[in-house]
Amino acid sequence: MRRRPRQSRAQASSQALQEAFVRVLLDQGYAAMTVRELAGVAGVGIGTFYDYVSDKQALAALTIHRKVQALARDLVTQAEVLQGLPLGQLVPALVARQIAAIRSDARAWAALYQLERQISPPEAYRKNYRRYVEAWVAAVGQAGDAPDPAGCLRLGRAVHVLTYGAVVQALLTQGARVDWAALQADLGRSLQGHLAGG
Repeated sequence: MRRRPRQSRAQASSQALQEAFVRVLLDQGYAAMTVRELAGVAGVGIGTFYDYVSDKQALAALTIHRKVQALARDLVTQAEVLQGLPLGQLVPALVARQIAAIRSDARAWAALYQLERQISPPEAYRKNYRRYVEAWVAAVGQAGDAPDPAGCLRLGRAVHVLTYGAVVQALLTQGARVDWAALQADLGRSLQGHLAGG
């Protein structure tokens, strides 16, 4: 990102560019999109586009990052709302909420995860992994029967790896046709052993 939008109008422009990116990606794919088209769909000038990002790859990376970041923030916020529940209730409720959020926009998530594999360098993956594990560790720590910090780290890492792996692989292989109920049931069974062990 070239500059961070600070004023509400600038934030609206940045958000419009990210939304336009997803729309154009779904309509015609990444290779066919142009900066001019993205700016037009967003309702901003080309100069405004370049105020925020250097090219369409930078906008793609920003869009993916912001969507993942919003999902992680929601995880932490919802964990605070459910604070005090036992792990056996807290984690499945949070997993269900994460799946519901992705399911509600499955076509976009599938396209973004596919694109992420083409454009993101390894360090971006490592950074997102660390952030998401931290979010799950904080979430697990809200349980009434939360384990010690080392246990929270182990469990947070396991929940993230299982959830992310199941959801992303389903989206990459099945697109928006994922059997979400089956995926959630399989994931629940996979998590039971980790939850029982704390």
